[in-house]
Amino acid sequence: MVHSLNKGKGFERWVANHLTEKIGVKFHRVPMSGGFATSFDTKAQEFQGDVFTEDDRYKNITIECKAHKELSITELFNPKSKLYDWIKQSTDEAKDNPWILFFKINNKGTYICYPKMIQVDLVAFITLTLRKATTFIEIDDKWSIRRLK
Repeated sequence: MVHSLNKGKGFERWVANHLTEKIGVKFHRVPMSGGFATSFDTKAQEFQGDVFTEDDRYKNITIECKAHKELSITELFNPKSKLYDWIKQSTDEAKDNPWILFFKINNKGTYICYPKMIQVDLVAFITLTLRKATTFIEIDDKWSIRRLK
């Protein structure tokens, strides 16, 4: 059985490595998995979320990562579900900056969720990340989910 903290850290490393490989810019796991900003009372944007880069083009993007055992289709439409909690966390941590939520569901795949009203540079970021992804679902003209693998 995989310990949930190790599973989360492993997924954060996978996202950082995946982004580094696909975009050609070094991404890192935030020390203490996003808790760094809270523990050290920093407002620095690069320490919000779970993964960051120092590259000026992408450093204002908050990247959240969630690895979970299961997620049912009904949770996509339930504002009280864990998916909506993850989106709220991403939005809250990003403040007025763009955000991206990567989430992995055991034996179901890895997905990326992001707000539909995004900046042009973020579109390029997402496009480079997706490979052959297809739109999984669009909700309320607010955000989209795409499958990575």
